Amino acid sequence: MTITEIAEIAGVSPATVSRVFNHSEMVSENTKQKVLKAIKEYDYIPNPSFGNLSLQRISNNIGLFVPDMDNPFFNSIVKGVTQIADKYRYNIVLFNTEELPDREHRFLQAVWELNLKGLIMIPISSNDEESEEHLHKLEEIGLPVVLVDRKIGNYLCDSVFTEDAADSLRAVEALIAAGHKKIATITGSLRSTPGEERLRGYEQAMARHQLKIPSGYVEEGNFKIRRGREAALRLLSLPDPPTAIFQPAILQRWELCKAWLRMDGLWEEIFLFWDLMK
Repeated sequence: MTITEIAEIAGVSPATVSRVFNHSEMVSENTKQKVLKAIKEYDYIPNPSFGNLSLQRISNNIGLFVPDMDNPFFNSIVKGVTQIADKYRYNIVLFNTEELPDREHRFLQAVWELNLKGLIMIPISSNDEESEEHLHKLEEIGLPVVLVDRKIGNYLCDSVFTEDAADSLRAVEALIAAGHKKIATITGSLRSTPGEERLRGYEQAMARHQLKIPSGYVEEGNFKIRRGREAALRLLSLPDPPTAIFQPAILQRWELCKAWLRMDGLWEEIFLFWDLMK
């Protein structure tokens, strides 16, 4: 039994259960009795570290949510966060969600029990309502949250994003300046902020230079190697294949190169978004 389950049984938020434990005057007597009834009925004993959760956080542990540990980009974020945390004598509790929404939801529930000092999160999807609800509940108990690389719904907090749309526009315009007109792209997941923004930059560049995007020239990837390989082969097998491909995902760059070799050089140029960001 967890505090989240007790909250569901009592028909209140986990933050309200926290306030009852902390003897807060912000909880009405009626609500307090509902929570106490649920606690008694299920013999719930809170985690000792949960005491005064909404008032003090004495641990030096910061949670870090990462969607894919195989991705060098996210590994670089983990390394940077860890280095800074070490400098200030904080510990990093790593959660690898593996791009699985159910796992992200489960980990967010676990945050309640861990008495973290704060949370740094790279969300899986930009429109996951359940994850957004969890973040709002964490906000209610005063847990600091920082989003990195991806937004989530309408949740507002301190965030660190790259200029994906602007940088993608620059990348595609570099290909256009090199003489390419038939430019395709393999996007990241379009449920993520980077995937959406990079596609927007690609489309803006093509529109700015009055270049059409033929059917089949936009392949949705998922930042994974296998999907990149399959997308590259489909593009190169088109009746009128592109002469250049804008590829924003670092994990898929070598799959593009291998596909190009297999297809005997049907196209001329790859533009790697990672190189632009360096």
